Amino acid sequence: MKLAFDVLFYTGMRSGELLALTPEDILPEKRINICKNYAMVNGVEMFLVPKTPRSKRCIAIPDFLYDELQEYMARLYECEPDKKIFYFTKHALEKEIKRKAEVAGLPVIRVHDLRHSHASLLIEMGFNILMVSQRLGHEKVETTWQTYAHLYPDKEKMLASQLNTAKINGITANLSLEDQLTKFMTQFQTHIAEQPALIDISSEEIIRWNPETREKTTVTQEEFETNAILSQNIEADLAVAEIFQSGYLEICGIVYCLASRGLPIKYL
Repeated sequence: MKLAFDVLFYTGMRSGELLALTPEDILPEKRINICKNYAMVNGVEMFLVPKTPRSKRCIAIPDFLYDELQEYMARLYECEPDKKIFYFTKHALEKEIKRKAEVAGLPVIRVHDLRHSHASLLIEMGFNILMVSQRLGHEKVETTWQTYAHLYPDKEKMLASQLNTAKINGITANLSLEDQLTKFMTQFQTHIAEQPALIDISSEEIIRWNPETREKTTVTQEEFETNAILSQNIEADLAVAEIFQSGYLEICGIVYCLASRGLPIKYL
């Protein structure tokens, strides 16, 4: 059962995803294809489709974990490609964690806490929130941020330290930091000018909500952009980018949100 705990900790997958793993999910390029979820329905074992599209993912695993999985599967009797490789239940995992914790005199944790531990480890190692979200299979980056944002403030000191090092040593040989940044910004602006607009919410219904009067109306993208510019001097493309990323934007006490995502609870 140790291998199962290793997989949970070093991949961050859910217990149902772990128990649904089959040999064909362990890929030669040292990746795991997470494409199904194990469940017991009325006493019958079933493989279910993941609850969200982003739950389907293919993640890289460290060499040692791949080797351990290969050795484990080689010892299984008649291990067929589409058959489960772990035959215990989530309850058995929870029971084993409790037993080990009691023996070691440690607090009992949940199986799901191994997933949180994996995310915390990635953040501590310096990986950004988008990469963590993709690896965990969260449907929205906001979910990851709301869960783990408290772990990021400590990274500010590291960021400042690395910027200081870059200032002293430079990022590219024979170029000062100022020259490198100037070169980068020139290339970036040229690239942006050559690209079509990537964010288009013209097909989205935008809701205008006044929390004081509780009046709700709908506006067009053009009206939304105009209000952003006139009311708060926000550039139209920045306003569109913000509402596209967050799902809503507050301007002078008026809340604009995408109807497809709904109004944040704090404004209701």
